[in-house]
Amino acid sequence: MKDDNNWPEKDSAFKSPWLRGIIALITLFFSVNIYMAWTAFSTKPNLVTPDYYKRGQSFTERTKVKNRTKEILNWDISLAHEEIIKGKPSLFTLSITTEGNSIHPSEATFFAYRPSDSKKDFKVTMNHDSDGNSTANVTFSEQGYWDLIIVITNNDYETDYAQRIFVKSP
Repeated sequence: MKDDNNWPEKDSAFKSPWLRGIIALITLFFSVNIYMAWTAFSTKPNLVTPDYYKRGQSFTERTKVKNRTKEILNWDISLAHEEIIKGKPSLFTLSITTEGNSIHPSEATFFAYRPSDSKKDFKVTMNHDSDGNSTANVTFSEQGYWDLIIVITNNDYETDYAQRIFVKSP
C-alpha cells in the first residue's frame, strides 16, 4: 500500500535534473534580458543631438561645398601612421600634393572621435615639418575603432580628410 504522506516528495518532478536544468536556463535567459534592457535604458551613447535636423542640413551643405573645393583644388591627401597601440604615442603624417607638388596648408587640425563614447573625443593641432607635411603625435586612451577627421585650411579654402583606424591593446 502506498504511503500518502511521502508520495509528493518521493515522486516529485522537481527532483529531476532535466527539469531543474530547464528551469535554470529559463531563469538565466530572463535575467540576461532584464539586465540588457536595464543597461540600454540607463546608459546613453550621446549619438543623437537635440538639433539633429539642423545639423543634418548644415552637414549636407558643407559636404557639397567641400566636394566642390576638392574638385577645384585637385589635392591628393594621404595620412600615414605607424602601428597604433593604446597608451603609446603614434606619429600621424599628413601629406598633400597636387600634380606632384607639395601643398603647405596654413592649418591642419586632427580630430579623433570614439563612436561608442563621445567623452573620449579630442582634437590636436598638427605641426608643419620641413618636408611640407603636417604631423601630430597622438596617444589614444582606449582600444578599438576610432574615426579620424583632419580639417585642412589653406588661405580661403577648407577641406577635410576622414579615416577609420583600429587601436590595438598593448
